[in-house]
Formats: sequence, C-alpha cells, structure tokens
Amino acid sequence: MSSTTDIPGTYLQVFTIDTNNLFDFEPVRSALMSLEGVEEVLYDDQLSPAEVTLLTDGTIADTTVQRLAAQQGHHMQSKHSQLS
Repeated sequence: MSSTTDIPGTYLQVFTIDTNNLFDFEPVRSALMSLEGVEEVLYDDQLSPAEVTLLTDGTIADTTVQRLAAQQGHHMQSKHSQLS
C-alpha cells in the first residue's frame, strides 16, 4: 500500500520556436528552466518550425513563456494539451 494519496498532474505545454538548432535554443532553455513550476524542457528541431515541450505543474502562463523567449531574442507560439 502506498502512503502517497495525491499525485499532482503534469501538464504538457507545447510551443513552436524560431530557432535553428540546439545551440540557438540553449539560452532559452536555461531561462525556461529557471521558472518555478517547470519540471523539464524538451526541444525538437527535427520539426519545422522547431518545437519546445514544457512539462509543468500547470501554473505557467503562455504569456510568461513567450515574454521570456522574447527576452532571449526568439518568438514562441503556443500549441496546448494536457498530459494527465
């Protein structure tokens, strides 16, 4: 029997981003990882445009993510869904 009674949901937030490769993305990734509530940042440059997947606790607003990317010189556009 498990002593854990409540397992919080993990939210999957997907964005497109205007980077060309992982090297371009690294400053954005570092900035995103600094946000409270972000558990993991995944990057896929095999798609066009490249996609960023954030695993979060559900408290990160799209505008926060987009503003942070803009501060790093990039544009991110939201594509939402919920994991669990």
